[in-house]
Amino acid sequence: MRGGYNTLGEVAGRQELDQDASYEVIAVPLMGNQICGGIIDYRAGDAPYCDHTVAAAQQVIADRRFIPIVRPLVIHHVVLAWNWQKFQTYITGGGQQTTASPSRATGAPYASTFKCEVGVGALTGLRSDMRTYQSIASHTMTGPYGATGEPDATWSANEIDRIRIGDQSADQRTAAATGTAIGHWDWELHYIPIRGAANPAGTGSGYYQTDQPFFVGKGWSPVSGRTSVLNTAGSSAPLTIGQEQVIEVRMRITDPTLGLHGTNRFNLTGYGGHYVYLICKKALT
Repeated sequence: MRGGYNTLGEVAGRQELDQDASYEVIAVPLMGNQICGGIIDYRAGDAPYCDHTVAAAQQVIADRRFIPIVRPLVIHHVVLAWNWQKFQTYITGGGQQTTASPSRATGAPYASTFKCEVGVGALTGLRSDMRTYQSIASHTMTGPYGATGEPDATWSANEIDRIRIGDQSADQRTAAATGTAIGHWDWELHYIPIRGAANPAGTGSGYYQTDQPFFVGKGWSPVSGRTSVLNTAGSSAPLTIGQEQVIEVRMRITDPTLGLHGTNRFNLTGYGGHYVYLICKKALT
């Protein structure tokens, strides 16, 4: 009895199974296994890709993960689990230190320019004459700690939920002018929209505006006609033209105003790092 796709994204000439797929969730860790368990501002130079000696606007922390595509799948949704869990570490001559809040300027207007960029892409090029990327999903968040204590709208625009895992697990946020506490939370879930061949996303169904689900798989000539993807601008072939071999998940953290390296005990990444969840449809092979 046959159903689904083979490894080259091709269906059998005759299929007896009508229900031949289920969901597969791929959990992708990012910014994990850090020297302190998480990333605090004065140890930013220990984080991946970060040079803390350069100007504030040039300081970058980044991470990426590669997932080989063994069988075809369809990416329906992408969710970021952002982590604020605080942790303790030690500084030479300064004793034990505990992470405080996300970064926010200490004076009016108490702006937070902390920025996170997340992307999911497919690439082809292994043992090939063609090497290229196709962006699948992306999202940018700026300002996690505003003057009121709440995140700016540019940070929480695609927020799904906030999660607290303990009564004292994260520092309370405060309104900058009055010092009034507004509570605290440890994790945030953010929806990362699928963006086909153009922006903005729009013709799919999800928590927020998104494009149609995205098929990835290493096809061959007989299935090349099924390589088009849909978005608000219409249909067009992906840059990988149906030869996807690897999924890449990546994250970049910057703060062009305050920088990433400092002595304020700012929490740049909570204990254990972040996760990106790819919610996919996987067919029988």
